[in-house]
Amino acid sequence: SAALPMMFLLLILWGSWPACRKMGGSGNVEFEMSYVLTQCAVSVILCGTFGMAAAGGARHFDDKLFVEVLADELQQKPGAALLGVLAGASLCIGDFVMACAIDLLGVTIACPLGFGIPLTLGSTLNYVVEPKADPTLLFP
Repeated sequence: SAALPMMFLLLILWGSWPACRKMGGSGNVEFEMSYVLTQCAVSVILCGTFGMAAAGGARHFDDKLFVEVLADELQQKPGAALLGVLAGASLCIGDFVMACAIDLLGVTIACPLGFGIPLTLGSTLNYVVEPKADPTLLFP
């Protein structure tokens, strides 16, 4: 029920961060550090609250609190946890590179290049690895 409003919010806000950064007058390093720290803080808050916190500290789901579930996951699947951390780090690096590209090339050139090429290459790689989709939809 919340997916559609969130999609519209994402549609409106997704491309606004480069313009907001330019209007704010901050440099790439300052902006990216605040962006990364905000991403980490929001991730921890959402991870610790949505779906795992109950009113009054009551246990639910599989009768484990968030900290217990996190400790179990880290013990049972350390590779998956490391992969998640590496994915987050690569996302932050990509955001920083996009901010630098927008400074150098402008929004109208950097965004299609920075988002279009990875999307095309990622779709192609996914199809090569697991060819389940109709190729005429991917490659017109």
